[in-house]
Amino acid sequence: MTTPILAFLNQCASAAAVLGAAGRLAAALPAAEIIAFHIRPGPRGDLMPSEEIMTEADFAARVAEIETRAAALKEIFHTWQASHAPIRARFVSPEGETAERLLEAAQEAAFIVLARPPAYHYADSRVALHTALFRARRPVLLVPPDPLAESLGRHPAIAIKPGAFDPEGPTARAIAAALPLLNRAAEVDILVAEADTNPAEPAPAIAALLARLRGDGVPARLDRFARGAEETGRALLARAHARGADLLIMGAYGRGEVVEFILGGVTRSLLAAADLPVLLRH
Repeated sequence: MTTPILAFLNQCASAAAVLGAAGRLAAALPAAEIIAFHIRPGPRGDLMPSEEIMTEADFAARVAEIETRAAALKEIFHTWQASHAPIRARFVSPEGETAERLLEAAQEAAFIVLARPPAYHYADSRVALHTALFRARRPVLLVPPDPLAESLGRHPAIAIKPGAFDPEGPTARAIAAALPLLNRAAEVDILVAEADTNPAEPAPAIAALLARLRGDGVPARLDRFARGAEETGRALLARAHARGADLLIMGAYGRGEVVEFILGGVTRSLLAAADLPVLLRH
């Protein structure tokens, strides 16, 4: 039985980073197969109502643009594949609407790898992230657009929101999804951003998590730190960098099933600044 990893490709600038992260993730999973997944929108699929009238020349230009991007992404995939021959991988490029096609493909995926949505343009990136997290409810590896460092998961950090850790919540589900990486890690930091500079004992659920991971052979250590006046998400990201982490694992807390995804404050602010891979689970 294969372990499918869905690598969502929609931007030529970030395609190599997505494929590279998917390849490193595949190395930690049994019988992994990477499906490089590019969705070709219909020529009219992403037009605003005011733009619905297209001349024949406009339509032809739009078709050419869509096919040119698909061909460029396929070429990037084949170039990457040629230097990663031991990894099973294939390129798939269906036509359709981003959310529905991705939701169909995600049903069997163990992980979905996405580039971090840019601040502007590429609305399909934001739709894809919302679909993967909140509709398909799959583990998502979100990567920055630049190529990764040499390792992924050698030194992961787990970000926990202040207060009690919910053993049934999104962070716990993200940790469960990340176990293949945690079991191979050289060290694992559990990061807890505290408002108080002199906090009391850790919450029982956090202490139990630490004990369980150590009992499973994961080299975990607890790092509770005072975030001071810094916003929690950015404080967690800065701490992960200070500890030398190459991956951040966290829960995706969101509200509402809307096309423009809404993430909780800590998740949203962290992702906006994230310059290292983030493994998310809702």
